[in-house]
Amino acid sequence: MTPMQEQYNRIKGEYMDYVLLFRLGDFYECFDNDAKLVSKVLGITLTGRGRDDNRRAMAGIPHHALKTYLPKLINAGIKVAIADQLNEATPGKLVERSVTKVITPGTILDENILDNTKNNYLASLNFKKDTYFLTYCDISTGELNLKEIKGLKNLRNEISKLDIKEVLIPSDLNNLKLNTLIPNIEEIDFNKKEYSKSLEVLHNHFKIKNLKTFGITEDNIELILGIGELIKYIYSTQKSDISHINRIKVINETHKMLLDYETIRNLELIYSITGDNNLTLYSILNKCVTSSAKRTLRNWILNPLTNVELINERLNNVEYFFNNPRVTSSIREYLSNVSDFERIVGRLGVNIAHPKDILGLKFSLENSLKVIESLNNGESTLKTLTSKLSVELLKNINDVINLIDKNILDDAPSISNIGGIFKNEINSELDELRNLKTNAKNILNKMQLDEIETTGIQSLKISYNNVFGYYIEVTKTNVSKVPSRYIRKQTLANAERYITQDLKKLEEDILSSEFKIIQIETSMFNEFRISLQKYINDILSLNTVISEIDILANFGLIAREYQYVKPEILDEKNTSNSKKGEMILNIKDGRHPIIERITNDFIPNDSDLNKGKLINIITGPNMSGKSTYIRQNALIVLMAQIGSFVPAKSLKFNLVDRIFTRVGAMDNLSRGESTFMVEMIETSNILNNATDNSFVILDEVGRGTSTYDGVAIAWSILEYIQSNIKCRTLFATHYHELVSLSKSYSDIFNLNVEVLDNGNEIKFKHKIIDGFASKSYGVHVAKLAGIPEVVVHRANEILKSFEENNSINNAKEDNKHIKEINKPSKPKKISPDQLGLM
Repeated sequence: MTPMQEQYNRIKGEYMDYVLLFRLGDFYECFDNDAKLVSKVLGITLTGRGRDDNRRAMAGIPHHALKTYLPKLINAGIKVAIADQLNEATPGKLVERSVTKVITPGTILDENILDNTKNNYLASLNFKKDTYFLTYCDISTGELNLKEIKGLKNLRNEISKLDIKEVLIPSDLNNLKLNTLIPNIEEIDFNKKEYSKSLEVLHNHFKIKNLKTFGITEDNIELILGIGELIKYIYSTQKSDISHINRIKVINETHKMLLDYETIRNLELIYSITGDNNLTLYSILNKCVTSSAKRTLRNWILNPLTNVELINERLNNVEYFFNNPRVTSSIREYLSNVSDFERIVGRLGVNIAHPKDILGLKFSLENSLKVIESLNNGESTLKTLTSKLSVELLKNINDVINLIDKNILDDAPSISNIGGIFKNEINSELDELRNLKTNAKNILNKMQLDEIETTGIQSLKISYNNVFGYYIEVTKTNVSKVPSRYIRKQTLANAERYITQDLKKLEEDILSSEFKIIQIETSMFNEFRISLQKYINDILSLNTVISEIDILANFGLIAREYQYVKPEILDEKNTSNSKKGEMILNIKDGRHPIIERITNDFIPNDSDLNKGKLINIITGPNMSGKSTYIRQNALIVLMAQIGSFVPAKSLKFNLVDRIFTRVGAMDNLSRGESTFMVEMIETSNILNNATDNSFVILDEVGRGTSTYDGVAIAWSILEYIQSNIKCRTLFATHYHELVSLSKSYSDIFNLNVEVLDNGNEIKFKHKIIDGFASKSYGVHVAKLAGIPEVVVHRANEILKSFEENNSINNAKEDNKHIKEINKPSKPKKISPDQLGLM
C-alpha cells in the first residue's frame, strides 16, 4: 500500500458514513464502495487503480466542477466529506490532506443547492416520558428553535410541518419510524454523562453564563443534551466558527393555531394532493419579492394566529397597501433589489461569504433602508412595523453599508482567492504591489533609461526570457563600459547579458506581485468578514421586519388583483352582530382561493354558521361542489387568521382555535391501517380535541364501511358534536337519512347543492341552497366519467328497482342483461326495511 493510499484509508476511517472526495491534483477521487455509489448517482465512469487483487474501484470529478456535482449527491441523501490538499505538491514528498468541509442534507450552505422558498432544517430530538424536545436549526440563516411537544401525534404533526431534512435521535426513538417523515436520520448516543459537557459547549458557544437568558431551564438534562448535541454536530460539519447561530428561540404556541397533518394535507396548504404544487394556498398567496419573505409566508400559513390584536395589526397594514398601490409598487421595486441577505449572513457567520455576497449585502441593506424610509413617511399604521427598529440598530446598519462601500470594489469577483476585492488606499503594501503589477513595463523602461544614463551605453536594453528572467544586454563593443555591479549571466556571439541586484529584486517583485496581492487580499477579506460578524443580530432583525413588510405588501397586491376583502373579526369587545358566547361564521359570496384561479366560471357561495345553524349538513350529487364548498370556508377562515384579505364579498366571524378536516379516502397500509381505519382515526382526533371555538369540516364520514354501519356512525358523530362540542361544523354527506336530524336538534341545519333535473338532462349549478337533496345522481356521474353504456343502463335499472322498494338479492340477474341490453329483466320487490336505506 502506497503512502497516499494509507493516508486515504486513515481519513476514510474517520468518516465511514460519508462519501469521501479525496483531492488528487485537479480531481476529487473516490475509491471502493464510494466510487461505485458516486459513479451511479452522478452517471460518471467507474475506473480502477492497481492490478489484480490490489485493484480498487475509482471514480473522480474535476475539482472545478464540484459545484455542479455536489448538489446531485446531497439531493440523493448522501453525506459528503471533502479532503483537500493543504500544501503544494513537492517531488518525493506526500501532500498533506485533511477534511476541510463536511456536507450533509441538514448542513447545506451552498445557494446552488438550497431552495430559497423554504428553510433547510437540521434537528435533534430527545425525550422524557411522553414529552419530546425538538431542537431545529437552519444553518443557512442562523435560526435556532426549541419546542417542547406533548405526545407522539403532535410530534409527527410538527415534523411534517417543518419538513426537516436531517435529524439526530437517540436509539431509544428508533421505534417511532420517523424515516417516513424525515429522509435522513443520524442515530447518536445522548449519554446523560455528557450533560455537563453539553452545558459547557452551550455556555461557550452563546457566550452566556446561564441559558435562562433564552428562557431555558438548565436542570432538564434531556433538553440540554438535545441542544448540545445539535450544536456539537454543527461544529463537526462546518469546521469553522458558527457565530451567526447566536440565540435560541423557545417556540411558544400561545397565540398560534395548531394545525394537524391531516388539515395541512386536506386543505392543500403547502403541498398539492395532485402533486402540482402550483395549486396550493402557499403558491397562490406567494407573490413575495424576497426569499426570506417566501420562507416566512410558509411559516405564517402553517401557524395561523389566534390573537385578535395581532391579526388586526396585520390586516390594518394590508389595508394600507391595498389602498395605496403606488406605495406598494414603489416598495416592491426596492425589495426586488434585496438579495437573500438572511442566507448571506449565514455564510458570513461561518466565514465563507464571498465578495459578491458582501456587495449583495450592501445593496440589500441600502434598499431595505429605502423601504423603511418610505413607510416612515406614510400613515401611522405602518409605523407599527418600522418602530421595531431602534435608532441604534439603524445606525449600525448604516455603518455596515459604509464599511462595505469604503472597502470593497463595486466589481469585486464572486470568489475570494483571486484578488481584485479591495479599493485602493486601504493598504499601502497592496497599493505598491498593484502599482508594480500594473506599471511593470514603465518601471522597466525607466530603469533602462537610468542605466543608459549611468553607464553611457546607448544600446543597453533590459529584456526577458523564460530561462533567465529579466536581464541587461550589452553589445561586445561596450563591454568595457560595464560597471562592476553588473553580474555576467550569459555570453552571446555579439553581446553579453548581465543582472544586477536591483534588477533581480525588481524581477522577484514583479513575478511575485500577483501571488502577494492574492495573499494580502485573502487575509484582509477574512478579517473584513470577521469585522462584520458583530452586526449579524442587527442585520437579522432588519431582515425580519423587511420580510414582514414584503408579505403584507404582497397580501395588499393580491387583494386588489383578485378582489379580496378585509375580514371583520368579532370578539367579546365587538359583539354588535352576536350575543356574548355565540360563535359566528358569516361569509357572503365566498370563493375557493385556489380553484377560482383555474376556472373562469367559479360560483360564489354564502356560509352562515351561528346559533340555530351551528352544524350544516350538506347533501347533493357527486361533482356538484360539496367538497369544494366546505374546503373553501376553512381556507377563508385560515387566510383571515394569518392576516390576509379573503376571497369573498364580506366575512364576519369569531376567531377559531383549531381547524379540523376529515376529507377524502386514504389508507396507510405500511402501518396496517385500512382506508376506513384511517378515516376513524382522523375523526377520533377531531372528536377528542375540538372545542366550541373550533371549525370542523367533515366529508363523507362513514362511507368506508357498510351502509348500516356508516349511517349509524355518521349519525352518532353529528349528535356528539351537537351535544358535547357545539362547534361550527360543515358535514358533507350522501347519507340522506341524516337530514332528519334537523328536526331533532335546533343547531343542525340542512343545505344542498342546487341541481336542474328536467328528466332528460341534469345540470349541476354548484350553488348552495337551503334544504336537502333527494338524490345523489351517482349513476349520472358514472356516465360522465365514461363508464360503458351497458353498465350505466343496468345501474339505472337496479336503482329504479331500489327506489320502488324492490329486492336487492333478486336484482342480480345473469350476464344476459349485459349482453342483451334491449331485453332487461326487472328485479323482484322486497320490503323497504330490507333495504336498510329508508
